[in-house]
Amino acid sequence: MKKIRILLLLPVLFLIVACSKSPKEEFISRIKQNADQDKSAYQFSVKIKDIQTSTSDNSESIDMSMFKGASLNFQVQQDLKNEKISISTDLSKINAAFPKFNLFYVKDTAYLNADAITTFYGLDSKNFEGKYIDLAEFSNESFPKLSELSKEQDYSWIEKLSDKKFKKDGDKVTATLSFDELLKVYSAQAKKDEELKTYIDLAKASVSDDSKITMTLDKDGSGNADIKLVYAKALNLGIDSIHLTMTYKKSTYKDIKVPNSNAILSQEELGKLVEQNYKMSDEQFEGIYNSIKESTSLYSKEELQELINSYKTYLTDEQFKKLQSLLDQVA
Repeated sequence: MKKIRILLLLPVLFLIVACSKSPKEEFISRIKQNADQDKSAYQFSVKIKDIQTSTSDNSESIDMSMFKGASLNFQVQQDLKNEKISISTDLSKINAAFPKFNLFYVKDTAYLNADAITTFYGLDSKNFEGKYIDLAEFSNESFPKLSELSKEQDYSWIEKLSDKKFKKDGDKVTATLSFDELLKVYSAQAKKDEELKTYIDLAKASVSDDSKITMTLDKDGSGNADIKLVYAKALNLGIDSIHLTMTYKKSTYKDIKVPNSNAILSQEELGKLVEQNYKMSDEQFEGIYNSIKESTSLYSKEELQELINSYKTYLTDEQFKKLQSLLDQVA
């Protein structure tokens, strides 16, 4: 009876062995499965775990220790069938003065929220909320179609890696790769792109062979990555290494609401908005105030009033009143 049971189980056992995947095959399968989904959403969290700094005569005197422990969260959503991707993050988590970023990639066009740019110029972001700029128009460069980018994904390079680079522990599959291996891959794919090849060659010279990335994937595509960048000593950057950790978790997909045409600002429209909302700093104002004060004798009252009015758009009410007071010095 036992022999009969064993004989009956043999086909099942054979099927299990034949269908089981190696850790490398499982890793590739999970990447392809997640990349090929028409609609998906992920939450990413990147944290600077450690920064090792050094001093040299040629290095910049920037205190990098302030970034240690800093983290950045962002949300990625994609609808490949309709050629739409959205990426959003809030940089104020790093620095309160930094803005939120909302990027939309639709077919061959990329839109960025206008207040993300204007905040860096000291402008009140509230005046630009809900407005977007077309990055192609502002950069004078065309963007490839999203459908072409998704088709270009090539995983054959993973298949060429040694099986020893991959491990499986329960439902988790892990790959450990050196940056040299990754750069070789990109270098091979960039043969026809001289500009990209130049950047890759620069990266090769900048990063030490000790740099590596360990990436873990769960069954649903969630996971984490441990990234260690060790810089070449000859660079004298003042940074020896940066250790980053990243987690990525699958989240609920929500419809991507692309900005409508009324919300897209042309360069001219953005320029007018910037002009209307730009205000001088106190330091800038004092420089202009003192310059005009020293030369009031050169103007008639009408001429001075005209000059003062030309600055009105860029002044606070208090600054404008102070500049107006200079009229009393003109006969």
